[in-house]
Parts: sequence; structure tokens; C-alpha cells
Amino acid sequence: ISPDEIIFDYGQNGKPELVNSSVAGKIKFNLSHSKEYAVLALTHTDEIGVDIELIKSIPEMFDIAQELYTENENDILKNSSDESKNIFFRFWTRKEAIIKAVGKGLSAPLKMIDVSSDNSIVIDRLFENHSKEFEGCRLIDLTPPAGYKAAVAVFGNIKEISYFTVQ
Repeated sequence: ISPDEIIFDYGQNGKPELVNSSVAGKIKFNLSHSKEYAVLALTHTDEIGVDIELIKSIPEMFDIAQELYTENENDILKNSSDESKNIFFRFWTRKEAIIKAVGKGLSAPLKMIDVSSDNSIVIDRLFENHSKEFEGCRLIDLTPPAGYKAAVAVFGNIKEISYFTVQ
């Protein structure tokens, strides 16, 4: 269809989706941007979420982490010394990608999702009744430009993940 015929709808928490084309329901996508860079993620049929963030100083970083990160993530962050900003943003982009893939946005309690292990998600025991919606989610760190962190979360049986930079 022509671009002017594309119609978007938005889920309960604002996640956009295609609704009127022959590919609606077959293409899932998500978008994130930070300063000069953007990441667009596409799949055939499976839900996806993506996030990119500029690594910057945040004076209240440890306070934010205390409110939004799991106890395990906070322990890792506190013991990271020089790497604390990188770890903070690695965890943040992972969490953001997951909640965007699920379609919850910031309505999902970030403190329930532990993303400190590579490629796996652990749901805090206090939130086990919410864990069903996260089953089958794969988490992948991307390699963004220097000074950025990025991650993608996907559901389903995606066999290959490819990404590239467009200048």
C-alpha cells in the first residue's frame, strides 16, 4: 500500500501497530531514539521492543536505581566503581526494551525484572503472578556507536537477528 494509506493504532499503553494493511499483524516494530541516533526494530509476527540511550552523568543515578532496579542489580551497580554509568544504562536499555516488547511501557514495575545476566530475564519472586507475559522473551545487547547503550527484546522463535547502521 502507499505510505499515505498506512494507519496506525496504539495499544493500551501507547505501543504503535499497523492495522489496515495486508501485512498488519505480520509486521511488528518498535522505535527508540536518543540524541543523534535512532533504532528501528522489525519482525514478522513476533513482538519486539528496542531502546537506545546516550550514556551521560546522572547525579541521582543510585537513587533512581534504588527505586527501579532489583536488589541484585543495585548490588552490581554499587560495586562497579568506574563502570557504574555503563552498567546503569545497560540495565536501563534492557529493561526498557523488555517492557516495550510486552507493550506495558512504564506501567510495568521495572523493579520486578532482573536483567543483570546476559540474555536472560529473571522475575522477582514478589511479582511471579506477572511473569507469564515475559515467558519466551529473548534479550540481546546491540553494539551502538560509542557513548551509547542499546538493547532489543523479542518474543517467539526468531532464528536470526541482524542489524546494521545507516549513515
